[in-house]
Amino acid sequence: MTNTLPTPNSLLNKTIKGFNSSYTFTDLEKQVMDLFPIDWYETLEASDFGLDDPSEWLLDWEEVQPLVKVLDITQNQLKGVIGSLANKGAIEIEERGETKAEKKMFGDDLYWISSRCFESLIEKV
Repeated sequence: MTNTLPTPNSLLNKTIKGFNSSYTFTDLEKQVMDLFPIDWYETLEASDFGLDDPSEWLLDWEEVQPLVKVLDITQNQLKGVIGSLANKGAIEIEERGETKAEKKMFGDDLYWISSRCFESLIEKV
């Protein structure tokens, strides 16, 4: 039996303008990005970036964990997808500790869409 991925928001099919180049998202990257509230980005403008309730814009490790089961991937693969998004400049990461003990004290890492990526997503074509 073939596993099909959930259909992400169509805005994630755009070419995103990075600092030095443009890029598109892989299928797995789209699944992570779709956890952000992309469905209402079509009504936003560049000046809206980060002005709403931060809990609407931020994800943490716990919130991306369900993708391990949904996508049938390992935690390390999920970390790789998140790392790929960060390397492309699509998301920013606030690391909240380097060791498990530090992460337990300070909480999970936080992820949010970069302003450049946000601008590309809301850009009218």
